[in-house]
Amino acid sequence: MPAICQKKLQQAGIPSNKAQVEVGDITNFDLGRRVDLIIAPYRVFQNLETATQVDGLFRCVWKHLSLAGTCILNVFKPNRDPEALR
Repeated sequence: MPAICQKKLQQAGIPSNKAQVEVGDITNFDLGRRVDLIIAPYRVFQNLETATQVDGLFRCVWKHLSLAGTCILNVFKPNRDPEALR
């Protein structure tokens, strides 16, 4: 998937200083800079299993998001009990 995303960015003519593809741990990363937009799609937030992981995600978002930036987390409210979802 990262290779497909990178190819689509190149085909769209989006320069690497505007968007880049990274593979890593969403709860512990360091890009070395601040950005204006962070997106965590496909319910990635709800795949975090521990409070430590959730804290890590928000710590990384805080560290990397510019003061006027936006963070988008895709979540959903399931309409089934947890056992049925498992």
